[in-house]
Amino acid sequence: MQARHEEWMAKHGRKYKDDAEKALRFQVFKANSELVAGSNADGTKKYHLAVNKFADLTSEEFAARYTGFKPAPPGPKMLPGFKYENISLSDADEQGIDWRTTGAVTGVKYQGRCGC
Repeated sequence: MQARHEEWMAKHGRKYKDDAEKALRFQVFKANSELVAGSNADGTKKYHLAVNKFADLTSEEFAARYTGFKPAPPGPKMLPGFKYENISLSDADEQGIDWRTTGAVTGVKYQGRCGC
């Protein structure tokens, strides 16, 4: 497996800052390689996995770097200054409540090609 990792590093141009980082990345590479082999050996899947340029990343590292995933901080998410007790249903007229003016939500933002 060590030789496979060395070949993979050469193929993908990977260089690590020190031996400790290399040892850690080898363990991740090994675990991912075993996951690939186990999935392919199953025989019931309609797909085939392969080791690729991301094989030395954990699932969490991959998600953080390449999917835009940002875990939410623990606890409830509220905008500063907004309190539900400051809103009552009697505040709503026929038009409803503009939640932007209460501080509950922000205005519309341009998101580029996000979601397209």
